[in-house]
Order: sequence, then C-alpha cells, then structure tokens
Amino acid sequence: MPNSKILSALLISLLCLFASSPKAYGAGNTTTTALAVSANSVSAGTAITLTATVAGQIPVTAGQVMFCEATAVHCDGAALFGVAQVTSSHTAAITLRLGVGSYGINAVFSSFLGAVGSTSATQTLTVPGGHGEFL
Repeated sequence: MPNSKILSALLISLLCLFASSPKAYGAGNTTTTALAVSANSVSAGTAITLTATVAGQIPVTAGQVMFCEATAVHCDGAALFGVAQVTSSHTAAITLRLGVGSYGINAVFSSFLGAVGSTSATQTLTVPGGHGEFL
C-alpha cells in the first residue's frame, strides 16, 4: 500500500507540472499559417472561400484568423475581409463576394492561449470587369 500512495503522489505531481507548463497551453508554440483561395480569378459577385491552415509545434485548435488586404498597414476597417475562429481541424475559413479589382490577401493568425502569431504568404485574387460595365 505505501508504494501505491507514493506512485499516486508522483503521478499527481507530474500532472500538475504538465498543467502548469507554458507548452501545455501553447505559450511559445511557434506557428505557420498557410492561405488557400478557392479561385484566383472570379466574376464579380461570385462567392469565394478563403481558408487558412495553422500549424504549430503543438497542434493549433484555438485562436482566430483575420483575412486582410495585404497592402494595408493595419488589418482593420476596409482592409479586413473577415475573421474566423480556428477549428479542431486547424483551419479557419470565410466565404465572401468581392467587387471588380485586384486583391492581395493575407491570413493573420493570433491566439489568446499564448501561441506565437503568424501571417501567411500573400495570395492574389482578380475580379475582372467587363467593357461597358458601371463600376
């Protein structure tokens, strides 16, 4: 019996140590974010899906991704296409319709659990306008 008490105490100590470890909550977990665009050229008004995949040393299943105009200094206001929560499949996605123009889009991951944020490479999207259209 004394050995089982020692073993139980040791197990509880290890669990407490792991639970208090910053890595257990993602602190210091460096991440990478990849952005996929469902199409690189669409007609005006056509729905497109932007999907970000977030990877880390520890699997990333929480946090948010902002989808932003890549040339903007800050990802807010008109430069923010939308925000989505990261799911258990390590992805975040939005669907939107854009007007005529050329767009450079980034996905910017941030976490409230301490994982290090990351930004995707820029993906381009073109929505061509026809001749004689009113813009």
